Amino acid sequence: MHELGHIIGLHHEQKRPDRDEYVRVNMDNVKTENGTGHNFEKLSPEDAITLNQTYDFNSIMHYRTNAFARDRSKQTITPSKAEDIQIEEIGRQERLSEIDISGVNRLYNCSDCRKLLEGDHGTFNITNDLNTSSSSTKHSNLCGQGGWEEVGSRTSQLLITYHTNTFNSKYFGFNGNFRKHCGGQIDMVDGKEYYLESPGFPYEYTANKWCAWYLVVPFHKRITLKFDYFQLEASENCENNYVEIRNGDFSYSPLIGKYCNNTSPGEIWSKAYSLYVEFTSNNQIQDNGFSAYATLRKPYVVSDYDRIRSADLF
Repeated sequence: MHELGHIIGLHHEQKRPDRDEYVRVNMDNVKTENGTGHNFEKLSPEDAITLNQTYDFNSIMHYRTNAFARDRSKQTITPSKAEDIQIEEIGRQERLSEIDISGVNRLYNCSDCRKLLEGDHGTFNITNDLNTSSSSTKHSNLCGQGGWEEVGSRTSQLLITYHTNTFNSKYFGFNGNFRKHCGGQIDMVDGKEYYLESPGFPYEYTANKWCAWYLVVPFHKRITLKFDYFQLEASENCENNYVEIRNGDFSYSPLIGKYCNNTSPGEIWSKAYSLYVEFTSNNQIQDNGFSAYATLRKPYVVSDYDRIRSADLF
């Protein structure tokens, strides 16, 4: 990885024009017989640019503190300020640092940086926090300084685009965490079963959870949702922990029922081509939750003789 950095135009970190503000190079202890001395020579501002990036002790391009030392017990590179620096980690990185990545993006004018985040949980970082402002045309636009509220996706993927048009060193970017969110939109097809479960099932669900599933089928189809296990906290009018099912794909669609305790919804048939299922838990009592599966079915119609027939008979 270090050599690949050279290929794309990166210099050794300890050769930066401003390196004397951060490290002291002890040339008396550097082996120069094999022509390695040039790796410690400070570059002029005309030969190297810092792209307004701060000195990076965690860079993949930084040497170890005793690199090419005549006396291995003594340092060839000594940090000027040792606080908040893990000296034993300098020059031992196996992957690009956040500042390495930011520097390469600036060097090649990669103003739009996209990454597909997959998996149940993980992190992404470009240092510092940005503020948020909501947008009606996109999920949200985030800018400024400070923190932001949690945002979620309705599907299994979320695209994050980072855009900058300035090299101002005062602003470094953002960092955030992501995790798998229960619920989401399920576009159903024939011949498959789709499982809905409370978080952590068959173990107890956690407190203060909210999940919403949006089941959607083709216009000429309907949905069967069958619960094979159901055990939630009992409460008056199901005010605490509950499952709510609505005929449509919105939280304000016509209500089919609100369920709690061990009163299972049983089998639910949608009247529309979508079904909204919501699970909510409070911070008091948790239970084992629920398990259900959804399948497609053909709609039923009433004939002139008031006899119910499936739509495929017409």
